[in-house]
Amino acid sequence: MRVPPLRDGANRSNARSIEVLGAGPMRSWRILWVGAMLLCAPVAAWGQTTNVQDDPITQQILALREKIRTAIARKDRAALEALYDDRFNHIRENGRTDLKRERIDLLLSGQDGIEIAPDDQMLIQAYGPDTVVLSGVSPIKDRRNGKSAQFQWLTVYVKTDGAWKVAVSQANRVPKPR
Repeated sequence: MRVPPLRDGANRSNARSIEVLGAGPMRSWRILWVGAMLLCAPVAAWGQTTNVQDDPITQQILALREKIRTAIARKDRAALEALYDDRFNHIRENGRTDLKRERIDLLLSGQDGIEIAPDDQMLIQAYGPDTVVLSGVSPIKDRRNGKSAQFQWLTVYVKTDGAWKVAVSQANRVPKPR
């Protein structure tokens, strides 16, 4: 077996010390690489995608979406205020940003939004125990022409003081195929 090439500035004595610790230089490099991967695995796992219906975080986020839908149907401003983070903002396809109050006003006005869109194509990704990104593609009624259009959307949820809240959302119309 040959010793892996050294980077500039490295010396052969470092490579030999690795050789002494392992059963040959290539195996030593593999052991170090596997060890590094094992150390990084818990960190990498935070960004894992989940669509398992019995996953606790998935269930919590889906329950929050249902609470939002219920609050919208009941026109319950207080419930919506509690479910949205105070720093919330929604970015529209035209670049306009709605803050928490504007978004809640829009939802209570009866206009369709990603909050009440069907859960057709969704992807839930947890980034640690306190941040979740939910993305999807859903039909949403276009208020300009009254027809349904496909929108790709993204919602970020954060857990603060033990409760999930909507922090950021964004939606763009999916372009029609040419």
